[in-house]
Amino acid sequence: MRRSVAFGLALAALGVLASAPPGVLAFTPARPMSSSPGLIRLGGTPLQLVGARDSLWLSTCDRRCSGEARRSVGRIVHINARTGRVVDSVAIDRPDALAVGPSSVYATDFWNNAVRRLDARTLRLAGRLGLTLPFYITTTTYRSTAFAPEAVAVGSTAVWIATDRGALAQADLRLRRVIKTLRLPFDAFEGMAVGHDAVWLSEGLLGLYRVDLTTDRVVVRIPIGPRVRRLVAVQLYPVGSRLLAVGEWTSGGVLTDRNGLALISATHNRVQATTALPAGPLTSAYGRGSLWVARVGGSSLERVDARTGRVVAQIHARVGEMLAVAGGYLWTAFRDGTVRRLAVP
Repeated sequence: MRRSVAFGLALAALGVLASAPPGVLAFTPARPMSSSPGLIRLGGTPLQLVGARDSLWLSTCDRRCSGEARRSVGRIVHINARTGRVVDSVAIDRPDALAVGPSSVYATDFWNNAVRRLDARTLRLAGRLGLTLPFYITTTTYRSTAFAPEAVAVGSTAVWIATDRGALAQADLRLRRVIKTLRLPFDAFEGMAVGHDAVWLSEGLLGLYRVDLTTDRVVVRIPIGPRVRRLVAVQLYPVGSRLLAVGEWTSGGVLTDRNGLALISATHNRVQATTALPAGPLTSAYGRGSLWVARVGGSSLERVDARTGRVVAQIHARVGEMLAVAGGYLWTAFRDGTVRRLAVP
Protein backbone atom coordinates (compact mmCIF):
# COMPACT_ATOMS: atom_id res chain seq x y z
CA MET A 1 0.00 0.00 0.00
CA ARG A 2 1.28 3.46 -0.94
CA ARG A 3 2.50 5.63 1.90
CA SER A 4 0.98 9.11 1.86
CA VAL A 5 3.15 12.24 1.82
CA ALA A 6 2.30 12.85 5.47
CA PHE A 7 3.35 9.30 6.39
CA GLY A 8 6.59 9.73 4.45
CA LEU A 9 7.29 12.88 6.42
CA ALA A 10 6.71 11.00 9.65
CA LEU A 11 9.24 8.36 8.59
CA ALA A 12 11.77 11.03 7.71
CA ALA A 13 11.33 12.47 11.18
CA LEU A 14 12.24 9.25 13.00
CA GLY A 15 15.76 9.60 14.39
CA VAL A 16 17.92 9.01 17.43
CA LEU A 17 17.88 10.33 20.97
CA ALA A 18 20.34 8.23 22.93
CA SER A 19 20.13 8.00 26.70
CA ALA A 20 23.15 8.22 28.97
CA PRO A 21 23.92 7.75 32.67
CA PRO A 22 23.77 10.80 34.95
CA GLY A 23 26.82 13.01 34.62
CA VAL A 24 27.53 12.14 30.99
CA LEU A 25 25.64 15.05 29.42
CA ALA A 26 27.59 18.24 28.81
CA PHE A 27 25.14 21.13 28.41
CA THR A 28 26.31 23.81 26.00
CA PRO A 29 24.34 27.01 25.32
CA ALA A 30 23.61 27.70 21.68
CA ARG A 31 25.22 30.82 20.19
CA PRO A 32 22.91 33.57 18.87
CA MET A 33 21.97 33.06 15.20
CA SER A 34 21.16 35.87 12.79
CA SER A 35 17.94 35.76 10.77
CA SER A 36 19.92 35.75 7.52
CA PRO A 37 21.58 33.80 5.97
CA GLY A 38 20.87 31.21 8.66
CA LEU A 39 17.10 31.45 8.12
CA ILE A 40 15.51 30.52 4.79
CA ARG A 41 11.77 30.74 4.15
CA LEU A 42 10.81 28.40 1.32
CA GLY A 43 7.18 27.49 1.94
CA GLY A 44 5.61 24.14 1.13
CA THR A 45 5.83 21.00 3.23
CA PRO A 46 9.37 19.60 3.57
CA LEU A 47 9.65 15.93 2.59
CA GLN A 48 13.37 15.26 2.74
CA LEU A 49 16.47 17.23 3.71
CA VAL A 50 19.80 16.01 2.32
CA GLY A 51 23.29 17.33 3.03
CA ALA A 52 26.00 16.81 0.42
CA ARG A 53 29.34 18.52 1.10
CA ASP A 54 28.73 22.26 0.70
CA SER A 55 25.19 21.88 -0.62
CA LEU A 56 21.86 21.40 1.11
CA TRP A 57 18.98 19.87 -0.85
CA LEU A 58 15.33 19.98 0.13
CA SER A 59 12.33 18.35 -1.51
CA THR A 60 8.95 19.91 -0.78
CA CYS A 61 5.32 19.22 -1.56
CA ASP A 62 3.38 22.39 -2.41
CA ARG A 63 0.01 21.35 -3.85
CA ARG A 64 -2.33 18.35 -3.76
CA CYS A 65 -0.26 16.70 -1.05
CA SER A 66 -2.96 14.89 0.90
CA GLY A 67 -3.92 11.22 0.64
CA GLU A 68 -1.95 9.22 -1.90
CA ALA A 69 -0.63 12.42 -3.54
CA ARG A 70 -0.98 11.00 -7.05
CA ARG A 71 -1.20 14.50 -8.54
CA SER A 72 1.03 16.34 -6.09
CA VAL A 73 3.40 19.11 -7.15
CA GLY A 74 6.48 20.26 -5.30
CA ARG A 75 10.03 21.50 -5.66
CA ILE A 76 13.64 20.47 -5.35
CA VAL A 77 15.61 23.32 -3.78
CA HIS A 78 19.39 23.71 -3.86
CA ILE A 79 20.94 25.77 -1.04
CA ASN A 80 24.56 26.84 -0.69
CA ALA A 81 25.26 25.55 2.82
CA ARG A 82 28.28 27.83 3.26
CA THR A 83 26.40 31.06 2.57
CA GLY A 84 22.88 29.94 3.45
CA ARG A 85 21.52 31.26 0.16
CA VAL A 86 19.18 29.52 -2.29
CA VAL A 87 21.08 28.66 -5.46
CA ASP A 88 18.17 27.38 -7.54
CA SER A 89 14.92 25.44 -7.42
CA VAL A 90 12.78 23.50 -9.85
CA ALA A 91 9.17 22.34 -9.81
CA ILE A 92 8.63 18.57 -9.88
CA ASP A 93 5.56 16.36 -10.14
CA ARG A 94 4.95 13.76 -7.46
CA PRO A 95 7.94 14.67 -5.23
CA ASP A 96 9.10 11.77 -3.09
CA ALA A 97 12.45 10.21 -2.15
CA LEU A 98 15.66 12.11 -2.95
CA ALA A 99 19.35 11.22 -3.30
CA VAL A 100 22.29 13.42 -4.27
CA GLY A 101 25.50 12.44 -6.07
CA PRO A 102 28.52 14.51 -7.15
CA SER A 103 26.87 15.75 -10.37
CA SER A 104 23.28 14.52 -10.28
CA VAL A 105 20.16 14.59 -8.14
CA TYR A 106 17.89 11.53 -8.20
CA ALA A 107 14.17 11.64 -7.41
CA THR A 108 11.73 8.74 -7.37
CA ASP A 109 8.34 8.80 -9.07
CA PHE A 110 6.31 6.22 -7.16
CA TRP A 111 3.11 6.27 -9.18
CA ASN A 112 4.92 6.12 -12.54
CA ASN A 113 7.37 3.41 -11.37
CA ALA A 114 10.40 5.46 -12.29
CA VAL A 115 13.40 7.38 -11.02
CA ARG A 116 14.48 10.73 -12.47
CA ARG A 117 17.93 12.33 -12.78
CA LEU A 118 18.46 16.08 -12.63
CA ASP A 119 21.70 17.86 -13.44
CA ALA A 120 22.92 19.14 -10.06
CA ARG A 121 24.25 22.35 -11.60
CA THR A 122 21.27 23.38 -13.76
CA LEU A 123 18.45 21.30 -12.19
CA ARG A 124 17.35 20.33 -15.68
CA LEU A 125 15.92 16.87 -16.26
CA ALA A 126 18.80 14.77 -17.60
CA GLY A 127 17.38 11.26 -17.53
CA ARG A 128 14.48 9.03 -16.53
CA LEU A 129 14.40 5.28 -16.00
CA GLY A 130 11.27 3.16 -15.81
CA LEU A 131 11.35 0.24 -13.39
CA THR A 132 9.59 -3.13 -13.55
CA LEU A 133 9.66 -6.08 -11.19
CA PRO A 134 11.14 -9.24 -12.75
CA PHE A 135 8.27 -11.19 -11.16
CA TYR A 136 4.55 -10.75 -10.52
CA ILE A 137 2.94 -9.48 -7.35
CA THR A 138 -0.25 -11.53 -7.11
CA THR A 139 -3.27 -10.79 -4.94
CA THR A 140 -6.85 -12.00 -4.98
CA THR A 141 -7.79 -9.16 -7.36
CA TYR A 142 -4.79 -8.47 -9.62
CA ARG A 143 -1.32 -9.38 -10.87
CA SER A 144 1.26 -6.64 -11.20
CA THR A 145 4.91 -6.02 -12.04
CA ALA A 146 4.80 -2.39 -10.88
CA PHE A 147 8.05 -1.57 -9.07
CA ALA A 148 6.65 1.17 -6.79
CA PRO A 149 10.00 2.72 -5.73
CA GLU A 150 10.20 3.74 -2.08
CA ALA A 151 13.82 4.91 -1.74
CA VAL A 152 16.86 5.81 -3.82
CA ALA A 153 20.55 5.97 -2.86
CA VAL A 154 23.64 6.73 -4.90
CA GLY A 155 27.10 5.18 -4.64
CA SER A 156 30.33 5.83 -6.50
CA THR A 157 29.43 3.59 -9.44
CA ALA A 158 25.68 2.95 -9.34
CA VAL A 159 22.25 4.12 -8.24
CA TRP A 160 20.17 1.82 -6.04
CA ILE A 161 16.37 1.90 -5.94
CA ALA A 162 14.44 -0.04 -3.31
CA THR A 163 10.81 -1.10 -3.04
CA ASP A 164 8.82 -2.80 -0.31
CA ARG A 165 7.76 -5.35 -2.94
CA GLY A 166 10.81 -7.51 -2.34
CA ALA A 167 13.33 -6.12 -4.81
CA LEU A 168 16.39 -3.88 -5.12
CA ALA A 169 17.29 -2.42 -8.52
CA GLN A 170 20.79 -1.34 -9.53
CA ALA A 171 21.11 1.25 -12.32
CA ASP A 172 24.00 3.10 -13.90
CA LEU A 173 24.66 6.65 -12.74
CA ARG A 174 23.18 8.20 -15.90
CA LEU A 175 19.98 6.13 -15.58
CA ARG A 176 20.35 4.55 -19.01
CA ARG A 177 19.51 1.01 -17.92
CA VAL A 178 18.84 -1.33 -15.03
CA ILE A 179 21.98 -3.36 -14.45
CA LYS A 180 20.49 -5.90 -12.08
CA THR A 181 17.47 -6.48 -9.87
CA LEU A 182 18.02 -8.45 -6.67
CA ARG A 183 15.19 -10.44 -5.13
CA LEU A 184 14.64 -9.83 -1.42
CA PRO A 185 12.25 -11.38 1.10
CA PHE A 186 8.77 -9.92 0.76
CA ASP A 187 8.67 -7.91 3.96
CA ALA A 188 8.23 -4.30 5.06
CA PHE A 189 11.07 -2.25 3.56
CA GLU A 190 12.11 0.50 5.98
CA GLY A 191 15.39 2.13 4.97
CA MET A 192 18.52 1.99 2.79
CA ALA A 193 22.05 3.42 2.81
CA VAL A 194 25.15 2.96 0.65
CA GLY A 195 28.58 2.59 2.25
CA HIS A 196 31.98 2.31 0.60
CA ASP A 197 31.64 -1.45 0.04
CA ALA A 198 28.02 -2.36 0.70
CA VAL A 199 24.38 -1.41 0.35
CA TRP A 200 22.47 -1.80 3.61
CA LEU A 201 18.72 -2.38 3.69
CA SER A 202 16.32 -2.70 6.57
CA GLU A 203 13.59 -5.26 5.95
CA GLY A 204 11.35 -4.88 8.96
CA LEU A 205 11.40 -7.68 11.52
CA LEU A 206 13.80 -9.71 9.37
CA GLY A 207 16.60 -7.26 10.13
CA LEU A 208 19.38 -5.75 8.03
CA TYR A 209 20.51 -7.08 4.66
CA ARG A 210 24.01 -6.38 3.38
CA VAL A 211 24.58 -6.33 -0.39
CA ASP A 212 28.26 -6.60 -1.34
CA LEU A 213 29.19 -3.97 -3.94
CA THR A 214 31.85 -6.23 -5.46
CA THR A 215 29.56 -9.17 -6.17
CA ASP A 216 26.18 -7.37 -6.10
CA ARG A 217 24.83 -10.17 -3.93
CA VAL A 218 23.19 -10.35 -0.54
CA VAL A 219 25.94 -11.72 1.70
CA VAL A 220 24.37 -11.62 5.16
CA ARG A 221 21.21 -10.90 7.13
CA ILE A 222 21.61 -9.37 10.57
CA PRO A 223 18.61 -9.49 12.92
CA ILE A 224 18.70 -6.87 15.68
CA GLY A 225 17.56 -8.38 18.97
CA PRO A 226 15.90 -11.72 19.79
CA ARG A 227 12.91 -12.95 17.78
CA VAL A 228 10.39 -11.78 20.38
CA ARG A 229 11.97 -8.32 20.67
CA ARG A 230 13.39 -7.02 17.40
CA LEU A 231 14.52 -3.54 16.45
CA VAL A 232 12.95 -2.39 13.19
CA ALA A 233 15.61 -0.04 11.79
CA VAL A 234 14.42 2.99 9.82
CA GLN A 235 17.46 5.24 9.41
CA LEU A 236 20.89 3.82 8.53
CA TYR A 237 24.29 5.55 8.67
CA PRO A 238 27.42 3.75 7.38
CA VAL A 239 30.33 5.23 9.35
CA GLY A 240 33.72 3.66 8.64
CA SER A 241 33.67 0.09 9.91
CA ARG A 242 30.31 0.58 11.64
CA LEU A 243 26.68 0.96 10.69
CA LEU A 244 24.42 3.02 12.93
CA ALA A 245 20.83 1.75 12.79
CA VAL A 246 18.02 3.75 14.32
CA GLY A 247 14.53 2.36 14.76
CA GLU A 248 11.68 1.15 16.92
CA TRP A 249 11.60 -1.88 19.19
CA THR A 250 8.88 -4.49 18.83
CA SER A 251 7.32 -6.97 21.22
CA GLY A 252 5.93 -10.15 19.74
CA GLY A 253 6.10 -8.57 16.28
CA VAL A 254 4.16 -5.45 17.31
CA LEU A 255 5.71 -1.98 17.39
CA THR A 256 6.02 -0.61 20.93
CA ASP A 257 6.77 3.11 20.37
CA ARG A 258 10.12 2.58 22.13
CA ASN A 259 13.12 3.61 20.04
CA GLY A 260 16.64 2.24 19.89
CA LEU A 261 20.08 2.69 18.36
CA ALA A 262 22.08 -0.35 17.23
CA LEU A 263 25.81 -0.26 16.45
CA ILE A 264 26.64 -2.85 13.79
CA SER A 265 30.16 -4.07 13.06
CA ALA A 266 30.57 -3.95 9.28
CA THR A 267 33.74 -6.01 9.67
CA HIS A 268 32.11 -8.93 11.50
CA ASN A 269 28.50 -8.37 10.36
CA ARG A 270 27.05 -8.48 13.85
CA VAL A 271 25.45 -6.23 16.46
CA GLN A 272 28.05 -4.72 18.77
CA ALA A 273 25.74 -2.84 21.10
CA THR A 274 22.27 -1.38 21.44
CA THR A 275 21.14 1.73 23.24
CA ALA A 276 17.64 2.30 24.58
CA LEU A 277 16.18 5.55 23.28
CA PRO A 278 13.21 7.58 24.53
CA ALA A 279 9.81 7.06 22.92
CA GLY A 280 8.31 9.57 20.56
CA PRO A 281 9.10 11.14 17.18
CA LEU A 282 12.83 11.80 16.79
CA THR A 283 15.06 13.11 14.03
CA SER A 284 18.75 12.53 13.33
CA ALA A 285 21.65 13.24 11.00
CA TYR A 286 25.29 12.22 10.78
CA GLY A 287 28.12 14.65 10.10
CA ARG A 288 31.12 16.44 11.60
CA GLY A 289 32.14 13.09 13.10
CA SER A 290 29.03 12.72 15.25
CA LEU A 291 25.45 11.58 15.22
CA TRP A 292 23.09 14.51 15.93
CA VAL A 293 19.72 13.70 17.42
CA ALA A 294 16.70 15.62 18.68
CA ARG A 295 13.01 15.36 19.38
CA VAL A 296 10.87 16.61 16.51
CA GLY A 297 9.73 20.11 17.42
CA GLY A 298 11.95 20.03 20.49
CA SER A 299 14.21 22.61 22.08
CA SER A 300 17.40 20.60 22.61
CA LEU A 301 19.89 18.75 20.47
CA GLU A 302 22.13 15.85 21.47
CA ARG A 303 25.53 15.00 20.03
CA VAL A 304 26.15 11.23 20.09
CA ASP A 305 29.51 9.48 19.95
CA ALA A 306 29.24 7.14 16.94
CA ARG A 307 31.72 4.70 18.52
CA THR A 308 29.85 4.17 21.79
CA GLY A 309 26.32 5.47 21.24
CA ARG A 310 26.66 7.76 24.27
CA VAL A 311 25.56 11.38 24.38
CA VAL A 312 28.61 13.63 24.72
CA ALA A 313 26.91 17.04 24.62
CA GLN A 314 23.48 18.60 24.75
CA ILE A 315 22.76 21.94 23.09
CA HIS A 316 19.71 24.14 23.50
CA ALA A 317 18.30 24.73 20.02
CA ARG A 318 14.92 24.82 18.34
CA VAL A 319 14.57 21.76 16.07
CA GLY A 320 12.06 21.13 13.31
CA GLU A 321 10.98 17.98 11.49
CA MET A 322 14.36 16.80 10.17
CA LEU A 323 18.11 17.40 10.34
CA ALA A 324 21.01 17.41 7.89
CA VAL A 325 24.69 18.33 7.94
CA ALA A 326 26.20 20.33 5.06
CA GLY A 327 28.91 22.92 4.63
CA GLY A 328 30.17 22.22 8.13
CA TYR A 329 26.83 23.30 9.63
CA LEU A 330 23.83 21.53 11.08
CA TRP A 331 20.49 22.42 9.47
CA THR A 332 16.87 21.73 10.33
CA ALA A 333 13.64 22.03 8.32
CA PHE A 334 10.28 22.96 9.81
CA ARG A 335 6.80 21.94 8.70
CA ASP A 336 6.05 25.52 7.62
CA GLY A 337 8.78 25.35 4.96
CA THR A 338 11.40 27.22 6.97
CA VAL A 339 15.00 25.99 6.99
CA ARG A 340 17.34 27.09 9.77
CA ARG A 341 21.03 26.76 10.43
CA LEU A 342 21.63 25.64 14.02
CA ALA A 343 24.41 27.37 15.93
CA VAL A 344 26.24 24.41 17.46
CA PRO A 345 29.84 24.36 18.74
